Amino acid sequence: MASDFEEMMRELRRGLDGVFEKVGGAEQEMPRGGLSSFFSPVDPYNRWPVFAPLLAAVGVAALVALSGVAVVAFAAMMAALAAMWFLLSEVFGYELALAPIPR
Repeated sequence: MASDFEEMMRELRRGLDGVFEKVGGAEQEMPRGGLSSFFSPVDPYNRWPVFAPLLAAVGVAALVALSGVAVVAFAAMMAALAAMWFLLSEVFGYELALAPIPR
């Protein structure tokens, strides 16, 4: 039983050594700009120097717009729930109450 565990740990160590060797070799293959080069635009989009900030601004504007859509949808859902509660409790006379939580 112990030999199986030891063999498994040796296999794991060999696998991790292989991963760390690959990561260590990646430093030599890293582009000149380091990690920041991964966040720069690729060939068809890097022709203008103005295009990258413009694309970032459009992305931020889209994020703000979609967040606004989500907030408005949530507010519409809450208004519909409030209208349903009003209709059920005040118009049709149902009593809506939550059961007390036992302590």
